[in-house]
Amino acid sequence: MYQRETDGKWKMTPAATSDTSLELLNSSAIPSTVLNIAAVARSYTVRLATGGVAAFSVNASGDIVAGITSCKLSGKLTVSALPHTLKLSLGTTGCGDLPAQSEGFLVADGDYSPAAFRLLTSGASAPVDLWAYPE
Repeated sequence: MYQRETDGKWKMTPAATSDTSLELLNSSAIPSTVLNIAAVARSYTVRLATGGVAAFSVNASGDIVAGITSCKLSGKLTVSALPHTLKLSLGTTGCGDLPAQSEGFLVADGDYSPAAFRLLTSGASAPVDLWAYPE
C-alpha cells in the first residue's frame, strides 16, 4: 500500500505482519478529465532501453509523426473513455526490439514530470513503456 505525503511524494507503508484494519481519515477527489489530443500536440523525445532516443511529434489531428532519429515512431492517437488517456496505435521502424505495430494508451499524469506522458502498449515478449519528454 502506498500513500501520498504532503510534499506530493509517494511513500510505501510498512507491510502488515498480522490482520490489520484501516481507517480512512480523509480523501481528496482527483479530477477525472478527458484528455484533449490538441493538448499534447508538439515535439517529443523518448529514451529507448538500448540507450538511444527517438524523436517524434504529435499534431492536432492525433497523428504521430517520426522525427529525424534512426528509430522511427509513428501512429495515431484517438479519444479514450478512460480519464487522462488517449488510445494509441504505435508503429516503429529501426527501434531494436520494439514491436513493429502495437496498440495501447498514451497516459498523462502530473506525477510523471518532467515527462509529459507515457506510451504504454503490449509487445510480443514484454510490455512497451516509453516516457515522452517535450523538446
